[in-house]
Amino acid sequence: MDSSFDSPLLGVPVQNRESWWSRFSRCICCCNRRGVIYNKNNISWKPSHLWARIRDKLHGKRILDKTYTVLLDLYSHKSIEFSIKDCKLSPDGDSVIRDDLEFYIPQLCNFLLFGDSKEAENLLIIILDLCKKSFYFAHRVIWFLNSINFTELEHPIFDIEKLIDEIKFVYKDSRKICLGYSKRIENLLNDFDAYDKDMLIRETLDAIEDYRVNYKNCKIVGFITPQCIPLDPLFIKPKENSFYSTPLFFSSLFKISTNLGSKDSKESKLAFLHSELKSLNSLLPASVYLPFYNENLRNCCVLHIPLDEVHIYDTKESNTFRISIEVFCPYNEINVIERSRAGSFSLVSEISTCSNEIGNFEAREVIEHCKVKKTLTVVDEEKFQNRSFSMISEGVSMAYVQEENGNKYESICEQKEKVKGFSPFGNLKTWNLVNIIVKSGENLRQEQLAMQLITFFRQTFVEKKIHIWLRPYEIIPTHPNCGIIECVPDALSIHTLKSILPANKNSLLDYFYLKFNGPNSQSFKKAQKDFAESLAGYSLVCYILQIKDRHNQNILVDHLGHILHIDFGFMLGNSPGGNLNFESAPFKLTEEFEQLLGGRRSKLFNRYRRLCVEGFKALKDKAEQIIVMLEMMRTGSGSNLPCFLDGENVINEFRDRLIPKPNMNQSEYKKYVNSLIDESLGHWTTTCYDRFQYYMQGIIY
Repeated sequence: MDSSFDSPLLGVPVQNRESWWSRFSRCICCCNRRGVIYNKNNISWKPSHLWARIRDKLHGKRILDKTYTVLLDLYSHKSIEFSIKDCKLSPDGDSVIRDDLEFYIPQLCNFLLFGDSKEAENLLIIILDLCKKSFYFAHRVIWFLNSINFTELEHPIFDIEKLIDEIKFVYKDSRKICLGYSKRIENLLNDFDAYDKDMLIRETLDAIEDYRVNYKNCKIVGFITPQCIPLDPLFIKPKENSFYSTPLFFSSLFKISTNLGSKDSKESKLAFLHSELKSLNSLLPASVYLPFYNENLRNCCVLHIPLDEVHIYDTKESNTFRISIEVFCPYNEINVIERSRAGSFSLVSEISTCSNEIGNFEAREVIEHCKVKKTLTVVDEEKFQNRSFSMISEGVSMAYVQEENGNKYESICEQKEKVKGFSPFGNLKTWNLVNIIVKSGENLRQEQLAMQLITFFRQTFVEKKIHIWLRPYEIIPTHPNCGIIECVPDALSIHTLKSILPANKNSLLDYFYLKFNGPNSQSFKKAQKDFAESLAGYSLVCYILQIKDRHNQNILVDHLGHILHIDFGFMLGNSPGGNLNFESAPFKLTEEFEQLLGGRRSKLFNRYRRLCVEGFKALKDKAEQIIVMLEMMRTGSGSNLPCFLDGENVINEFRDRLIPKPNMNQSEYKKYVNSLIDESLGHWTTTCYDRFQYYMQGIIY
C-alpha cells in the first residue's frame, strides 16, 4: 500500500492563537512500542482540565451518547479502556444515526497523533484492538493517517510510517475476514478451524453449482471468503490478501488519477484511463469492497469496472473521473438462492439492485422511481414547443452519455439495466451498480469534515422529528491529495438542468412544471414540498458552516425535487478569491427559489421559514457538541486545513452563528432566523457572483 506523504496540501499552516478557551500545554512522551512513539512531542494542545470542564457540562445535560462521552473522556485524559467496549464500532446500515466509533475516527486519530496524553501507549493498544475487530475500521484509520501531509505539521506523538505498518499487521489477528458480515457467517468463521477448510469451501461452492458465473472460470457466486477470491498475483496468503486488497484497489485508482494529469487532450486521457482500468479489471473479481458506511454497499464485493461508463470531468484544478463499479453481496446471494430453492423468492430481492445503493431510508423512493424508464434528452427550442409535458423525462441522474444525436441523460435504473444486460455477472441476484468519483489534486479532508458535520445536523433533525431533508454522501480521503467520493444518484446540477431546457423556459419552475406534470398535479405539489424541506436544511448548513462558492454547478436537484449542495472546499474561514468574502449573504436564496416556493407570501414559503426556525433551534440545542467536534479538529492534523487558517477566530465566529444570544426564547429565534432569510433573499452579491461565474466559467444561472 502506498503510504507516501510527499504531496502538498492546499493552504498554509498557521500558528494557533492562545486564549482563555484554548491554553496549551506540551508533552514529553517517553513510552515506546516497537519504536512507534517519538521521545518528544512539541504539538500544542488544549489542556485536559478544559476538556474535562466541557465534558462535565455536557454530561450534566444528559444529551451525550456513549461514543461521544468516551470521546470527551479521552480528550479529558480519563481512562476509556473499559467504557469504549460498550460503544458501537461500526454503523447500522438501516439507521441514519451515527453513534459509532467509526464516525469519530478523525477526532480519535487526531488525538492519537497530537493529543497531550500520558496514556498514548494505552490508546494505541485500544486503536489496534479496534482495528483487529473490523478491517473496515482499520482501513478507515489507515486512510485517515495516509491523507495527512505531515511535512506541514510539527512532529506527532507517533512515527507515522511505523504506526501504519503496525496497523497493517492486524490482519494476522483479524476476527473478521469475510466481506458479507452477518451472525450466520461470523459463527461459521468462528468454527472454521473445526473443519477441513478446502472441503468446506468445496461443499459451499457445490451447493450453488447451478448459480455459478460462467466468466473466466471464476468461482465467486454465493459464499465469498478471501480463500475463494484471491487477488492474484499480488498476494499468496488469503487473510493477508483480504486485508490489503481494498486499500491496494483504491491506491491503484489514485495512481491512475495522478498520472492522468500528464495527458494533454481529453481523448488521450480517456484512452489512458481505459487502458489502466482494463489492467485493473484483470485482477477482478476480488475481495474488494466499497468503503461507504451504508451496510448494503460495503458488504458487497467488487466484480468489474465497465469501461464504457467512464467519464472524465473537465477541471483545471484536479484530475477527476467517475467510474461505475459492478458489485454483489455474497451473504444476500446465499439467502436469495435458498429462498429461490424453497419456492419463496420475493420481489423485494429483485429490486435490491436499486435499494442497496441508497440505503433502506430511501429505498421506497428509489423503488418507485425504478418504475419509470424514460429519458431526458436535450431538445432545441423549436422542437420543445411541440412536445407535451409527459414526453419530458421522469428521471435524471449523474450518469451522462454522449451520443451522436445529442446529449442524453439516463436515470440510475436505466444505467443499471443497460450495464446488467451486457455484464457476465448480470445473472447474480444481488448484482448492483455503483458510481463513484476518484479525485486527485485536492485534499479532501476539509470536505470530509464538512460532511461529518452535515451528517450530525441531519441526525439532529431526525431525533427532533423535524421535516428537514439533508443528503450526506461519503467523502473518503485516501492520500494527501486524493480520495473517493460517493455519487449522489439521480441528481443533476442546476447548471445542467438549465442547459437542457430552451433559453426562454429554463427556470427551475419551468423544469418542475415539465418534470412533475404541471402546476396542478399532486406530483408537482409533492416536489415543491420536498424542495422546501431540503432548501431549509441547506440554508442552515450554508449559514452555520459558511459554505461559499455556491454557483449552480455546486447545487444539485434530485429526481424528487430535493435540492442539495456539493463541494465544500470553501467553508468557515476561507472563501474564493483569496478570502475576499464576496458572497456576503447568509446563504443563497435566489428569487428563482422564492418563485418555486410560490412567492414570499405563500403558505409554502411560510413553511420554509418555519422549518428554518425549528431547525436552527434544534442545532442551537446541540451547539456545544457541534462546537466541540470542530474544536477537536482545529489543532493537530487540522491546523493546516484552509478553513482553519484564521485559528481560534473560526471557532469563535462559528459559536456566534450557532448561539447569537444566550437564553433566546421562541420569539427571538423566529425573529433572528427570519432576518437571515430576509437578508439572503435576492441578495445582490449572490446575483453578482452567479453572473461572474457565468462570464468566467460559463455556468448558467
